[in-house]
Parts: sequence; structure tokens; C-alpha cells
Amino acid sequence: MRKQIIKNLVIDKLVDEEILGEEALDLKVENVDVFKLKQLELEHELKLKEMEMKEMEKRKEDEFKLKQAELEMKERLEMEKKEKEDEFKLKELEMKEREKLKKNLK
Repeated sequence: MRKQIIKNLVIDKLVDEEILGEEALDLKVENVDVFKLKQLELEHELKLKEMEMKEMEKRKEDEFKLKQAELEMKERLEMEKKEKEDEFKLKELEMKEREKLKKNLK
């Protein structure tokens, strides 16, 4: 890493003294620290994206569970309503049968 820094400084100095042309600046080597920093930034961005995706997935899963629970509750309410209607109809029929029996007994 020290060699890279020295090489970059020499290139800068030679270009400043106009011994080398501006194209020599392309020969400069990026510092390893810069690469490591960029790599860490990219890794951090990746982790953030992964966390975001997991959060979004969990939110969708929670929404799905909520909708499923709502549907189950709705079905249960409909079944209870149907059962009550059936009970009511059965009681009506029983009352009609009793009335018929009373009329027939008289």
C-alpha cells in the first residue's frame, strides 16, 4: 500500500513538473483503502436492501394472514347466521305442527 501511495505522489510530481503529460495520471493506482471503503459501502447497501426486502416480505405475509383471518371470521359469521336461520325455521315448523295437532285434537 505504501508503494502505491509513493507511486501516485511521484506521478503527480512528474505531471506537475510537466515531465510527464496529463495521460500519465491514468497510471495512478487507486488506494486499497478506497477499494475497501467502496466494498464496505456496497456491502452495507446490500444489507440494507436485504433488510428492506425481508421487511416488505413480512409486511405482505402479515397482510395475507390478516386477510385470511378476516375471511375465516366472515365464513364463521355466515355459518352462524345460517344455523340460526335453520333453528328459527325448525321452531316455526314445530309451532305449525303443534297448532295442527291442537286443531286436530279439538
